Amino acid sequence: MWKRLRGAQLLGYNFRRQHPVGRAILDFYCPAGRLCVELDGPIHDSRCEYDAARDAWLASHGVRVLRFRNEEVFNDIEAVLARIGAALPSPPA
Repeated sequence: MWKRLRGAQLLGYNFRRQHPVGRAILDFYCPAGRLCVELDGPIHDSRCEYDAARDAWLASHGVRVLRFRNEEVFNDIEAVLARIGAALPSPPA
């Protein structure tokens, strides 16, 4: 995923990897779009309440969260990137 997000490759937006926001470390973060992209492996099946509380905390701080299963990224990265692009404002700020 990082290979496809780094260097403003997605619609001219810059992303950061493993970016801290408050007490959370975000997998990928786009400051201009205030968008967090999280990749979820099997461990997240048993962490639904924790993830929901974390997402709510981020939302209360103006950060939108998109979650994708690892399988989605491996099997159809183009669809994942399209969903991320659709969630970003146009044009980059």
